[in-house]
Amino acid sequence: MNVQEFLRKLAEGEKDFQKVDLSGVDLSGVNLSGSSVKRLDLRYSNFTSANLTDTNLDYVIFCHSNLIGACLKGANLYKASFSDCDLSEANLSNANAVQTSFSSATLINVNLSNANLEGAGFNNADLERANLSGANLNEACLYTASLINAILIDANLTDTDLENTDFEGANLTNTNLKGAEWINYTENEGIIFNNTIMPDGRLRPD
Repeated sequence: MNVQEFLRKLAEGEKDFQKVDLSGVDLSGVNLSGSSVKRLDLRYSNFTSANLTDTNLDYVIFCHSNLIGACLKGANLYKASFSDCDLSEANLSNANAVQTSFSSATLINVNLSNANLEGAGFNNADLERANLSGANLNEACLYTASLINAILIDANLTDTDLENTDFEGANLTNTNLKGAEWINYTENEGIIFNNTIMPDGRLRPD
């Protein structure tokens, strides 16, 4: 199935595209909002500025794809893979990304506010200046990730793996870190602590 056939069938209302291989396609600027395209192989594809609002992308493989500026607001991303993708400036607010992989992804200035990221993998990811306000990161893995100047106001990081995570300049106001594995957090400079629940359960007011 080529790109034109895929888009034609999608426009005709077809929803079942499971196991279709569209790797390497250019879908920059495409509007797939509200569609169901789960289980597709879209690795090495171009989704720059694409509209994927409320799209069902469960189990989709985006590895090594370009999603700069894409809108995935409210999208279902259960167990999808964004490993090695560039999601800079993308909007994933309110997305359901439970157990989704963002391993080694570039997520600079990404909007993940109020997203459900429970059990998601961000190991080695670049989340510099990311907005994670209100996000659920329970039992997520942020091992060696960069959250320099990230905003985590009201975020839930309970039981999260934060070993060697860089929080320099991050805002942890009202963040819940209870049970998180956080090594050497005192070495991170400029962290904003305000009513932050620390890994040991104590409240750090500032």
